[in-house]
Amino acid sequence: YSGHRQYHCIHTQVVTSNEGRICYVECGFLGHQNDAQQYMLMRNIGQQLPFPDELFLLGDKIYQNRHPVLTAYTRQQIIRKPRNMQRKCK
Repeated sequence: YSGHRQYHCIHTQVVTSNEGRICYVECGFLGHQNDAQQYMLMRNIGQQLPFPDELFLLGDKIYQNRHPVLTAYTRQQIIRKPRNMQRKCK
């Protein structure tokens, strides 16, 4: 049950390439789980798929910033960086 949506639902995770091609689809996640929890339950992408060091999956701040997921810097993380690095992080 998804409290936000107020009904029972099953979520799907879809991974696309930078060209918009669907690379991987997995569904059947419970509605009360958030995207990051679902990602960790994914058989291939979340746990077992060897990902080359130079490739990343782009995620929002709910995901953990660890390979292969790359998340944007938060405002607090940018403020803590040296001034010359702040502009690069933005």
